[in-house]
Amino acid sequence: RTIARYLRQASTSAGIGHVSPHILRHTAATWMLSGGIPLVEASRLLGHASTLITEQVYAHLVVSALRPAAQLLDDLVQDGQKK
Repeated sequence: RTIARYLRQASTSAGIGHVSPHILRHTAATWMLSGGIPLVEASRLLGHASTLITEQVYAHLVVSALRPAAQLLDDLVQDGQKK
């Protein structure tokens, strides 16, 4: 509770409103997955027992991280159809 209290005081003093350890953890996970860190690595860093937990909580980010791969596959298919 002490860490949470100090964090609350610091975030309030900084004028950014309430920030909890949970919010920081969620932010870190969001940045990792949005930044392309593989699900397995992010899951381990977060201390999840399984990647399934990470995937369920952050499914929207996992899907968006797949967009570049899906686009590459689409480009390859389109190129193959042109030949």
